[in-house]
Amino acid sequence: MIFFDRRKVNRLVRLAHLASLAVAALLILVPCAEAEEAPFGLHWGESAELITGRNVTLTFEKENGGLRLFSAAKLRRLPEETGVVRIVISKDSGLQRIVWTSKDITDDKFGKKGIEEYLKFKSKLTDDFGRPRFSSEEIGIIRFTEADQFYECISLDGCGAYISKWRTDEGDVTMRLISNNQADRGQVEITFDGPEWDALVARRDKPAGEKPKAGPSGRESR
Repeated sequence: MIFFDRRKVNRLVRLAHLASLAVAALLILVPCAEAEEAPFGLHWGESAELITGRNVTLTFEKENGGLRLFSAAKLRRLPEETGVVRIVISKDSGLQRIVWTSKDITDDKFGKKGIEEYLKFKSKLTDDFGRPRFSSEEIGIIRFTEADQFYECISLDGCGAYISKWRTDEGDVTMRLISNNQADRGQVEITFDGPEWDALVARRDKPAGEKPKAGPSGRESR
């Protein structure tokens, strides 16, 4: 007496095998997606211990109001133009800021190479995040109006700037062309803010003893 159809059983075995492969693939993909939530294989909210546990090298630089600044090395998927990456970790909220800075752009008194690098990265970020919500790209508004004083000008508030900002689901992304304190060299700097960054800065900068303001309902606003 035949209790089962062997052809059906074989078909079910094949389907079960395919299902197990799909589950395995999903388990592989999910951690990768989480690791890419922040740039360079990092994850918003991670502690320094979690980050170094993945063979990332962190060097402590300073602390301000519970926010610790580290330089980071051995990160994933860094552009070849990378000079240094610094990250800010909150004791309570973990990783909340990443600052990527390019290698020095040298021999560039007129800012031509710097502007080219800025526009190149602006195009890449626009591909990732859409059009920036704000851009300012002008020079020589006040003082340092000579063409070979480009970096002196952008280092002075109100003289000129090359800066763009994007709003993302996680937080703001800000890119700017900065001076390296020399007349003929600069860098591109890109800052990625995590979802808790604005709240952390507001708490840090709030005068001691100040209470949250009451909202329209009479409750304290958060």
